[in-house]
Amino acid sequence: MAPTKKQASESYARTEQPNQTSLLSRISESISKNIRDQLIFTLLLETGCSSQELTEMKPKDIEFTTNSISIGQGAQRRTVKISKTLSLQLKYFTDKKKERLFSTRQSKGLTARRVMQLAKQHTKAFMRRELSTREIRKIYLGAKTTEASKEGGAEELKREAGLRSLRTKESLSQEQVRLIRGRIEDEQHKLIFDTILETGCRLSELVNIKAKDLDVKKDSIRIGKHTSKISQRLSLQLTGLTGKKQPNKFLFSTRQSPQISDKRVFQLVRDYAKKAGIQGVSPQILRNTSIAQAMEEGKDAKEIEQQTGIKHLDLHHYGISIRMKDGGEGRR
Repeated sequence: MAPTKKQASESYARTEQPNQTSLLSRISESISKNIRDQLIFTLLLETGCSSQELTEMKPKDIEFTTNSISIGQGAQRRTVKISKTLSLQLKYFTDKKKERLFSTRQSKGLTARRVMQLAKQHTKAFMRRELSTREIRKIYLGAKTTEASKEGGAEELKREAGLRSLRTKESLSQEQVRLIRGRIEDEQHKLIFDTILETGCRLSELVNIKAKDLDVKKDSIRIGKHTSKISQRLSLQLTGLTGKKQPNKFLFSTRQSPQISDKRVFQLVRDYAKKAGIQGVSPQILRNTSIAQAMEEGKDAKEIEQQTGIKHLDLHHYGISIRMKDGGEGRR
């Protein structure tokens, strides 16, 4: 019996070595009769290569003695370690007389478009959901990012994945979040803080939330064009905040204005963080923290994108995010 969409999502969402292992085992079962396609999927998951890079692979790129493969062209050329199992499989599959590692009966090589089609075709068959090669690369980056965050291997991740840059995002630790929240006495300010952390919304989105956007029955908030799930606790507290407000009234307001300004929210977040001894905290850093924590909890990229409204989440920008310093020392 094929796994449900939820089961499939949970299977490749966990961050502890899970993504490649789970998918590879199910791929082997699903396309056991097609060795070429199995190897294509395994290479995508073990090396994080793009569909274009995969089509350019040549037999001479594989080094069987070191279990590694050279990927990419020019400045993006890199050598990536592969499993011994994959190395042996490639050794028996590879035809050194051919120009390309993978080919078809009609052509000397595969096209990037064909690789993308294979990815969607096979993942839909055993996951009931199509995964693009870009999403498969995200699975690879998610696992590699987890390793890098534990071992401090940011530069190694950049080299192995062929990333041009590694723009890390500043975020807060759970202890820092607790310290800042402990300094907030005003109930509305506390709800503003919690809403950003639970939804990962942008500052511009937060100030534009209206009473009608809150759905207490589904414990969710409509934010812009997407819907974010929130805890039952926060849902009930926000319901209390709305009171008898008209549906089109803004959720967060001040004594002077029916809509709180983004400048005021920025000031509040910064000032409460200062009281907790942490300099330079902004609503954007709270948003980064929401995303980083979701990754640490094992949520997959698709789920985080749906929750935050981000179209294309670059996992490596958040998974090894820089933790902010305490004690008024500013940023690292």
